[in-house]
Amino acid sequence: MRVQLLERDRPAATGVENSITKHVLPVLGAHPLASLRRSDVEALCASLRLAPSTVAVVHQHLGQLLASAVEDGLIPKNPAAKARLPKREASKAQPVPLQVVERIQAALPEWLAVAVPLGVGVGLRQGEASGLAVDRVDFLRRTLRVDQQLICRHVPAPALAPPKTASSHRIIPLATFVLDDLADHLRRIPPDRASWCCAPPPACRSMPTASATSGAERADRLACPASGTTPCATPSPRRCCPVACR
Repeated sequence: MRVQLLERDRPAATGVENSITKHVLPVLGAHPLASLRRSDVEALCASLRLAPSTVAVVHQHLGQLLASAVEDGLIPKNPAAKARLPKREASKAQPVPLQVVERIQAALPEWLAVAVPLGVGVGLRQGEASGLAVDRVDFLRRTLRVDQQLICRHVPAPALAPPKTASSHRIIPLATFVLDDLADHLRRIPPDRASWCCAPPPACRSMPTASATSGAERADRLACPASGTTPCATPSPRRCCPVACR
């Protein structure tokens, strides 16, 4: 696995670029900047066939660019500032039954099973678990330090980067079952030369990478048929199955 240091804002900038080029420019690209009105932004958001949360992200990215245009004196005010967005229905978190989590972990490949306690017991995001190195785990103090993540999307090669926000840098206390699972995993599958906790064996590295398949989707495909669960029963990557990028 090729790993290089990456500046923190590059993936975020690529995400903004994707939002603008895929969703905004096809609708508003022909409009002169000075002619944009709030109604144009609202019509754009209403026309997007996306989840309301994704529409909100597109609106946020457009609003940031228009705010910069205001600061530069190109337009007098931001037409996205008070635009009304599609209503977002409040969702309630549904805890995953322990039996389902255990069956998913049992059905995963041996090298990947450690992702379950890292998700359920520690709450690591996919990139945080994928970039977890052995020296970030303090077995004596029973803590885990999060100060890096592995990024695979929108970059030419997997790359290490700091977490996106200052609050994402954290030290997490570890439950006994997480420590036991980590210790057992490292005994059975010693870390590779890069000392990654979640690195797959060489024979597994031809599987799809996280740039093409998310952690939840890949764990879903691997575990659900064998464990007898259905796709809707699989938790999000942060809750269950953040996986290593190859």
